[in-house]
Amino acid sequence: MKQMIPISKCSENCESCGKYYYDTYFFKWYSIITKEYLCKICIKCATRQLFGTKFKHNRKYHKWLKKLEKI
Repeated sequence: MKQMIPISKCSENCESCGKYYYDTYFFKWYSIITKEYLCKICIKCATRQLFGTKFKHNRKYHKWLKKLEKI
């Protein structure tokens, strides 16, 4: 099972940071160890969880963005 599963673009509150985002990608976030559902998070929180704070230098981050654009 994957850690982040994309849901869709929508306008909602992020359960992680608590901010309201307009027309943003949201993800279902699952625990790596226990495989249980944690919360619904925005793309900003998802990039921080997957790639850290220096995500712009990560090659996997750019591949991940290309996959999201295809959805």
